[in-house]
Amino acid sequence: MKYILETTPVYRSIFTGFGVWCHRNFPHADSWNYHLSPATLNEIYNAVQEVRQTGRNLESVIEESFSIPSFEEEAIKVLQELKTGCGFLVLQGLPAEKYTDDEICMVYWSLSNFLGTVLVQNIQGDRLYSVFDKGYSQDDLISKSGVRGTQSRAPLAPHTDSAPLFRNQSVDVVGMFVLKPAKTGGDSLLISAKTLHNIILEKSPELLERLYQSYYFDRRAELQPGETPETLLAPIFSYKNCLSVRYSKIRIFKGYEAENLPIDSVTLESIGVIEYLIKQDKIAISLQLNRGEMLLVNNYSILHGRTAFEDDPQPEKKRRLMRIWLSSTF
Repeated sequence: MKYILETTPVYRSIFTGFGVWCHRNFPHADSWNYHLSPATLNEIYNAVQEVRQTGRNLESVIEESFSIPSFEEEAIKVLQELKTGCGFLVLQGLPAEKYTDDEICMVYWSLSNFLGTVLVQNIQGDRLYSVFDKGYSQDDLISKSGVRGTQSRAPLAPHTDSAPLFRNQSVDVVGMFVLKPAKTGGDSLLISAKTLHNIILEKSPELLERLYQSYYFDRRAELQPGETPETLLAPIFSYKNCLSVRYSKIRIFKGYEAENLPIDSVTLESIGVIEYLIKQDKIAISLQLNRGEMLLVNNYSILHGRTAFEDDPQPEKKRRLMRIWLSSTF
């Protein structure tokens, strides 16, 4: 079964503006940091105190979020930066040492609801998805069905996310906040789709046409009994008022495998040029997130990945992030 997204004409002009950047020319090393306002931090503190007094748990806060009215105006600024700025932000300022892991989850769940609708991420119904190493190798990501890059300490190549369970939902914003950083490594990697597009237009213009045509993507949905696998037929690049990217090498290869179709030489070459570019150090920005910080990424304009990491031998100190998918006003 196939689900088809429309293609668009090729955009053949050089992109300019805040969304075009790479490691060596980003305006300021900390310009992606967004500090929560004192008013918002005060309301967060009061909300957590109320939770402690009333005994509310994380599940109850998911059903009824904190009241943090000061963030409503800030959320507009955050979304505007994600849409028309560099395409990503790091929310900072939360005094994480004052809060438990569950309380940090409560805070960012509540803030996220100002930014959009929180989407279900798996068949279990999780909207807060726990990211930690389950012992899978890099080979397992390719060879074993159902294994995700979020379940391994291996490097995670830059990609975009997709909501596998519902056809009519798209992931506009990816949010990831840190409960426990890795002992070493685990840095976030970010790449501008506009920068990639500019380089391909300049260096390999003959491949741009193919990148605007359809590829088979494995939707990676967790299937109910009796359901058959479904693929998505969609372009890597599309342009309708703004550039949009959809990319995951593994999902493309598995998509063609699911359809029992060979990958022709031009398709392989088009994927190869992207793979070559996203491995160049000068293109990606690397961020090391600390406990209590949240990375927000525009899923249409930014590819995100992660370096390999090493965990602390103590289980309670293992790297753990929480991921949120948002459908927003994009």
